[in-house]
Amino acid sequence: MKIKFCVLLLGFLFIVFFPASAFAIKLGVKTGVNFSYPRVNNSRNYERNYPVGYQFGLFTDFQIKNKLYINMELNWNKILQQAKYTTPQDYSTETTIIYYAIDFPMQIKFIPAQKIFPYLSLGPSFRFSIKSLKKWKDLGYAGRRGPESESTLSGIPLLDISGAISLGKNVSFNSLIIIPEITFLKGITSITTKFSWI
Repeated sequence: MKIKFCVLLLGFLFIVFFPASAFAIKLGVKTGVNFSYPRVNNSRNYERNYPVGYQFGLFTDFQIKNKLYINMELNWNKILQQAKYTTPQDYSTETTIIYYAIDFPMQIKFIPAQKIFPYLSLGPSFRFSIKSLKKWKDLGYAGRRGPESESTLSGIPLLDISGAISLGKNVSFNSLIIIPEITFLKGITSITTKFSWI
């Protein structure tokens, strides 16, 4: 049900925000890695790790004015958050939160005339949650591993909205264009749900 709703909503957004005049478009494939970190209470007892997630999808650019473009993407994401909790008695547990989601960023892109400078993109990003899991490991005392468990994490909102800012550079190889890009996202809506990290 979630997947059907996401597909229908993405289609609606595409129809609403895609101008009728934009028939001459540039279409490309996008892939990369992502890093995410959790916010935890009483952070003195927590060690936050930065496991690597991934994403892949499609993007399109079309020009609206000189040097100004609209960029839209449709990406599949696997996002990881991880924290290690250690008690004063040196007993440790490790919790990993795994999000599977579809991202739909819509940004205004400014490409400077001087090709040596990177482009700048700004705009909202809509994330539709597909599935969320919590993996828990008992690390025990001094690294002596105990049991592990995995459960579905409930309470994650279907839609999360973030503000996104990107810097990138068009690099041409004959007819092929490769675009290295780095993006920072800051949540506007909250995807916080109440659960125990330990």
